[in-house]
Amino acid sequence: MQVPDLDVGRRFYTDFGLNSEERGNDVIFRCEGRDQDQLQLIEGAPKQLHHICFGTTEEEIPQIQAALEKAGCEIIDAPKEAPDGSGLWWRDFEGMTFNVRAAEDTRAAVGAEYVTNDHVNKRRIGRLHEFFDLPQIKPRRLGHVVVFTGDLERKTKLLEETLGFAVSDSVGPFMDFYRLLTGGDHHVVACIQSHAPGLQHVAFEVANADEVHFGGRRMLDKGYLDAWGPGRHAGPGSNLFHYLRDPWSSCVEYFADIDYIPEGHNWEARRYMPGDLPDFCGPAVPPSFNVNFEAMNPNSERL
Repeated sequence: MQVPDLDVGRRFYTDFGLNSEERGNDVIFRCEGRDQDQLQLIEGAPKQLHHICFGTTEEEIPQIQAALEKAGCEIIDAPKEAPDGSGLWWRDFEGMTFNVRAAEDTRAAVGAEYVTNDHVNKRRIGRLHEFFDLPQIKPRRLGHVVVFTGDLERKTKLLEETLGFAVSDSVGPFMDFYRLLTGGDHHVVACIQSHAPGLQHVAFEVANADEVHFGGRRMLDKGYLDAWGPGRHAGPGSNLFHYLRDPWSSCVEYFADIDYIPEGHNWEARRYMPGDLPDFCGPAVPPSFNVNFEAMNPNSERL
């Protein structure tokens, strides 16, 4: 992300639970116990998504480039702000920048294990729940990115035909969720129809409902703005969630317990309509949740 103030961004994401380090002029964030860059902050104005990076095998990069060129995407040199400039860089039809590079699979740390009691099994006996000893919720990994697009139908076709994504589910005619055919979370990218491109939210996985709730509560206590939650999606992904606003009004999510779709599984994509989704799994969606603040006039009022 490009942000007007690195110190403000560093403070927010550190409070959120990520580990930071300075690298050149930028701030890089990683999740506890995960040997992989998850987020890069680049100083500049206005605040906006700079690029999205994917990993693949070295052998697949030429195939991806050929598919991108066939689709009319612009292959570009690495931006000067890129951390190391490696891999393949391109811009799509609305100027959104992407990078794909050879990368090894990186596992997340296991994290805290909580001993729970239920109506049958009493495993935590004579002591408090260890959850209350945690000074800070530490996300395990960056799970997915959701962006706005000026042309959802065209964006979906591009992601399917060039990067091999598949639509897992949709909401109305205005939002598509995409998964990897090699197996993984219900979605790793999603797109929302808007008047222009921009970032809607980035989502970081935590262990369970306690961590979703406590992480969000802790951020609110520090004075950050709420966006939506806590709750559970009664539709695409089925995951627990709590969204907060970053200092520039994009959303950041704690999530847990998302649907998993293995390679080769015959998943049937559904199209949910907003009226079909029950509201008993959390608060109603605020009207501001899907506002594309990145594409607003810089002088417009913030939340």
